Amino acid sequence: MPSSFERRDHIGQPSLLMSKVRRLFLGAAGPAIEGQAKLLCPVDIGTLRSSITHRVDGDRSVEVGSDMPYAADVEFGQPPGGSVDYQALREWAGRVIGDPEAGGAVARHIELHGTKAQKFLRRALDEFRKRGTDAAFRQAIRAAGGIPG
Repeated sequence: MPSSFERRDHIGQPSLLMSKVRRLFLGAAGPAIEGQAKLLCPVDIGTLRSSITHRVDGDRSVEVGSDMPYAADVEFGQPPGGSVDYQALREWAGRVIGDPEAGGAVARHIELHGTKAQKFLRRALDEFRKRGTDAAFRQAIRAAGGIPG
């Protein structure tokens, strides 16, 4: 635990203290939001869920997401008339339904009706904002030496 002299030293440099608090806060927020997104992510074989990661950009921001090509379609849904990956749907239909040819019917249904947004990333962020923000912020301030434990 920092001495009171060290705390006074931080108070004399508020921008350094705030930068440290922001870094610590984002460092706590990233894994928390990532973990919640993985819990909320719809799962077939787990590829999308296991691809969810976070990246902290210094003391400025944290990004949580996936690099899977279909992640945005799952998060935001797909409007009718959108493009459909027939090969991926054939593989899915073979695995889930037991008939790869059923993928064509699924693709036509998606083209006509679209898909519903799952919003697993948005819901994870909302959950963190409701339940995790205050605790993470207090923890970051303490760890930065801004307030006593």
